[in-house]
Amino acid sequence: MTGVAVGTVVAIGSAPIFAGLLGWMVRKERPGQGWTVATIMAIMGCTLLFVSQGEMTVHYKGILFSMGAGASYANYTVVSKDLLEKHHPYAVIAVVFCLSAVLLAPLAVRQVLAG
Repeated sequence: MTGVAVGTVVAIGSAPIFAGLLGWMVRKERPGQGWTVATIMAIMGCTLLFVSQGEMTVHYKGILFSMGAGASYANYTVVSKDLLEKHHPYAVIAVVFCLSAVLLAPLAVRQVLAG
């Protein structure tokens, strides 16, 4: 809805913001000054996308979906950090990727059958 470039920038820019907030809420880790500066810069950069007069398409639903992608990645990193403190890295990666494959397999089959 917003195009690959805008969606990617918003997803990548929002992921650290969400990771800092999730780390603070879930792991009780207080974000540092570097996170605050980076968050302000990310918000400013994403705001510039909205005021752009260029040829790119910016649609609020696409922005929300991109932010959802950033939040999903942030959730993955916070949960992985917690798991890595308790389990061997190979075990964590194996479970995460196998679970992801099982969850995404129905979508892949649907896509293949749709042609």
